[in-house]
Amino acid sequence: MIRRALVVLAMFMILAVGGVPAGVAAAQGPQPDPIVVRIEDAIRALRTLDTYSFHQVEDVPDFAPAPVITDGIVIRTDDQFRYRSDSTEGGEPRASTVVTPRGEWESHHGSRFAPQRSKYLRTTPGSPHPFDEARLRQIGDGTVTGENLGLEVRDGAPMRHLRLTVTLVDPESDPDGLMLALGGLDGTIDAWVAESDGWLAELITDGLTTRPWGGAGPAPEPVRTRTLVTIGRVNDPTLVVKRPDLARVQPRVPPAGDPGIATTVERAYAALDELQSYRILRSSVLPSIFGTERVTVVNGSRRAELRQDMLGSELGLFATDGDWWTWSDGFGWSRRDGAFFFDGCEGGGCFFADLAQPGDDARPWAATFVRIGEEIVGGVSAIHLRSDAGMEHPLYRTWVPGTWDLWVAKDGGHMLRQTFDGLAFERETVVEGVDDPANVLEIPTTK
Repeated sequence: MIRRALVVLAMFMILAVGGVPAGVAAAQGPQPDPIVVRIEDAIRALRTLDTYSFHQVEDVPDFAPAPVITDGIVIRTDDQFRYRSDSTEGGEPRASTVVTPRGEWESHHGSRFAPQRSKYLRTTPGSPHPFDEARLRQIGDGTVTGENLGLEVRDGAPMRHLRLTVTLVDPESDPDGLMLALGGLDGTIDAWVAESDGWLAELITDGLTTRPWGGAGPAPEPVRTRTLVTIGRVNDPTLVVKRPDLARVQPRVPPAGDPGIATTVERAYAALDELQSYRILRSSVLPSIFGTERVTVVNGSRRAELRQDMLGSELGLFATDGDWWTWSDGFGWSRRDGAFFFDGCEGGGCFFADLAQPGDDARPWAATFVRIGEEIVGGVSAIHLRSDAGMEHPLYRTWVPGTWDLWVAKDGGHMLRQTFDGLAFERETVVEGVDDPANVLEIPTTK
């Protein structure tokens, strides 16, 4: 029995929403249990296969009403890497990912596929890859014992049955934030390894955990969690992964609005340019993600500064009409020259006009708004407008059904507040500090 804390963090391919699985991390310190080493080697052996399919079931009944089921294909040859995964929950589509040599695409909640920035195409043949690895990770103090339970015949092939019994004491949060389903497992990990070629054929984790979906804070009481992963169709030449159908899925027929309101909606955005200065506070809520953006805009000097906080990681941008800078913790401000990806400024740079925008723009659906009434927002008299037109997701470029609410200042006609409440996606924008003398921006000092 070796004193250590090894935890198998949900098998390889998936974070069920599209997946950023992690690689194997060998335990530090004392020599690991030989059964741990054999399971690690079996996972690495998946890299030697030309093709395989996988099936995963993640079940945490106390936290989710139905298991998350994911099926997929991995194709790895000398000149290409192809991958597809499709997950469902309770029979409803949850997420799909497709990777081919020509690009990567994702779909969420049954929406159309949208191109994604490259995450996986740079993988070289035979290298570690997040889609074909599990993780054995040291978390805190605990014990692991391994057993070789002998040969078994599964699907007509001899398989070596290996078992780890894990007891974890005082588990700590995952330091890099990638904990999946089994942070703090007290239970068993069963693996079946192909006797002929040594690749992992099946993995089952079963036990109690205080962190069913990861995160820094433990659940009040341990809950039951079970994950099943099976590998099939090994080196099957008929397995294929094709580029997804990118035909645009049109939203439902837009709702009828008040024609007299459309001009008010359009002016709510344009009127921001007439202010001397203002501040914007934006917040976004996606599944498991919350982020905020704070923007100060000074129209007189044509300067804008943005600070973004997403999952505890902060980014800063400062822009004029012709120059822009980025800020990051530990590095300070740096003047930039060249392309830079950021939502809203994906071209050659992020300049004043990019940062001064309020964010989500409802003007394409201006004709669908209706008047709700008059209200006070931040001490200012406002007209409340609403539309059920939905929107295109700003990150995934997929259609999201939902409701817009827009509050427009009666005096001046500029936006005061805007919300969008959609399927698995919420956004709020607040305009405050209008013409506040404290809205002063100085050109950044670089190191």
